[in-house]
Amino acid sequence: MLKNIVINNFKITFCIYAIRCNKTQQVYIGATSNIQSRISNHISSYKSGNSKCSSRTIFEHDDYTIDILLNDLTKEGAIQSENDFIVAYGKMAVNQNKPISVSYTHLRAHETHEQPVCRQMHETTKTYSQTL
Repeated sequence: MLKNIVINNFKITFCIYAIRCNKTQQVYIGATSNIQSRISNHISSYKSGNSKCSSRTIFEHDDYTIDILLNDLTKEGAIQSENDFIVAYGKMAVNQNKPISVSYTHLRAHETHEQPVCRQMHETTKTYSQTL
């Protein structure tokens, strides 16, 4: 049976990485707390033919570079930064989970009472109407 191991003054941090195809300049952006393991997983999944990740398009030419874009992030910071980099790289990013931007008007067109576009606006309106 394993015992709990306590490591003092340790915190998990995340990094944002980019895998760039040197021939096409396409890039895959990712976030991880264990860069060596994550990159090894990308490569071995591609080589075995089992990769469903969009990073597989980067490895097709067998000529790529890996860069750390940001380091020492919290999990929440890494999620936000990963999306920011995907957006910044635009069409060069091959990520399947690309954030999309839509107009506020478009969002309002799909708004329901149960799922308002702006929760604060909804709560303010709800509070205001209850005090009348």
